[in-house]
Amino acid sequence: MLREASAARRVERSRAFCWVTDPGGPWPGVVVEWLRVGRDWHARTTYVVTDAQGAVQVVVAVVEASRLEPFPLP
Repeated sequence: MLREASAARRVERSRAFCWVTDPGGPWPGVVVEWLRVGRDWHARTTYVVTDAQGAVQVVVAVVEASRLEPFPLP
């Protein structure tokens, strides 16, 4: 739980831009909304993935905070 809360705070400070650590990623994304699920934090996130042929997909998913990393901004 502490690790997820820490991840949530890091991403929140980065103005909601994030990396979603998923198989084949990380993928660039945006946190749209934070959700409390039991004792854990999750984020409704929109992110973009590409498949092996280079096709782009937009994904909207609820992601555990521990799978998010802040996106460094200039």
